[in-house]
Amino acid sequence: MAGFSSYAVRMARLSSRIFGEVVRPTDSKSMKVVQLFQEPPLAKRKEVYEWYPHHKVYYAMTQKLRFMGLFRYETQASFTQQVLIKPGFWHGLTGAGAWALALQGPRKMLCIFVNE
Repeated sequence: MAGFSSYAVRMARLSSRIFGEVVRPTDSKSMKVVQLFQEPPLAKRKEVYEWYPHHKVYYAMTQKLRFMGLFRYETQASFTQQVLIKPGFWHGLTGAGAWALALQGPRKMLCIFVNE
């Protein structure tokens, strides 16, 4: 039996190109590569980019809960406390002695700034 006509071969290749299939017959190793490239990229998969919560929504929610007293964020609370005590807290301290007094508590720290 004779092979396909050249017109039939060209139309088969054209339809393969149109529908995103492999144009010519390939071996199994090359088909594995084709299958890898047909999958969507890792960054475009929904389970990857929706893994973590939306940070703006999460931040706003925790701020509201903090304001109502239902959520305690230790780092933010200590920073807020230091800012309330003295506006230039991090820039006003000099030397190891002043830093050691500042670590003992807000009363000692206020004594440093009042005595200056």
